[in-house]
Amino acid sequence: MLTSRERVRLILNHQEADRPAIDLGSTEVTGTSAWTYRALKRALGLPEGRVRVYNLIEMLAEVEAPVLDALGVDFVMLPPTPLRFGLRYGAWKPFTFWDGQTFEVPADFCPVEREDGALLTSWEPGG
Repeated sequence: MLTSRERVRLILNHQEADRPAIDLGSTEVTGTSAWTYRALKRALGLPEGRVRVYNLIEMLAEVEAPVLDALGVDFVMLPPTPLRFGLRYGAWKPFTFWDGQTFEVPADFCPVEREDGALLTSWEPGG
């Protein structure tokens, strides 16, 4: 059985590995929504704990090590800096969304709520 590092190195060098490399959430393309991620943790029997949303456009969750391990994932996310809207990665705060679910979001996310309940933010803080 290969380690993830060995597997990925073989695949990147166009060599056969013991199985295909698995990716979940290492990029925005392979990410999963916060709602789906919460359900996945539940289905895997893992403590629900926190769910962090690092991409507020696509509502992508940061995939934690216990989930990566349970699924045999070979890649991990290197957080983009800055995040969308110029937000910083690292400090988090709870934020409750329209369906009543609370997720952790970047601490400097401070949207303005319109009368109709829509949330507005800008690409750059103060912009």
